[in-house]
Amino acid sequence: TLEQRRKQLRDWKGSFYLDQKYMYGVYEDSMLIGILYLFRRQGAGTLEIGYVIDQGQAGKGYATACAYALTRLGIEHLAIEKMYIICDPLNKASARVPEKLGYELEVIVRRPDKDDAGKRKEDMKWVLFREDFRRSEKYEPVIFELEEGWED
Repeated sequence: TLEQRRKQLRDWKGSFYLDQKYMYGVYEDSMLIGILYLFRRQGAGTLEIGYVIDQGQAGKGYATACAYALTRLGIEHLAIEKMYIICDPLNKASARVPEKLGYELEVIVRRPDKDDAGKRKEDMKWVLFREDFRRSEKYEPVIFELEEGWED
């Protein structure tokens, strides 16, 4: 409902101002095709990147380019020491993103939830330390624009 959407937007804005979670829209010709996230949930000196790209836009490099931009933002502008990307090992396309950007697979973590066959689901935890970040002209430039009303 409209009221649920308004509440969701208020919650997102609150998370942003509380320095917990940052969300960014990914647009192609003014159409929203994805959402990016920066989370502070991994501890001091770290940021976690999340990305969701519309299935119809998958395979075009958006997730990789955006993850690169957020990695660069964290390391070069926010003085972050360790960046994370966490993804489902069954999502092969998502797992290729951190690999392309020089992240290393640190660990595979078993989750408390199970799949339909009763097997524990897993997450791949990829990491990149500040000293291992390498700029890539392939993913430059990425343009960030603030939505109207978010400047404050």
